[in-house]
Amino acid sequence: MTEVIAQVKLFFSNQIVLSCLFSWFCCQVIKTLINLFTSRITSARDFFDLLLFRTGSMPSSHSSLVAALTTTVLFMRGLNDELTLVSLCFYLVTIRDAVGVRRASGEQAVKINEMGELLKRNGID
Repeated sequence: MTEVIAQVKLFFSNQIVLSCLFSWFCCQVIKTLINLFTSRITSARDFFDLLLFRTGSMPSSHSSLVAALTTTVLFMRGLNDELTLVSLCFYLVTIRDAVGVRRASGEQAVKINEMGELLKRNGID
């Protein structure tokens, strides 16, 4: 049991893990504050749900975490390390996917709004 506790302590004292967790948490706090000040949070449950679990919207906590991972690995290992290359590829895939999902969601929202307007014009509510 003491070996497990020692491993957990080592894991949470790792600079890369701390960097990623701090980046993710900062993004979630910023996102929660934005929603708090725009009156989108109506209860304490909404507040904690958004702060700890809910994904989506900006700033992107996924992108922030991967950017922190890549930056920390780059500073710790240098540019000529294989782990830096792997984390950079992971970063590029994540960012590309995040941008693609947001673009597709925007296009889908435009089409849904057009359908809603068409239904209203035809008297279907």
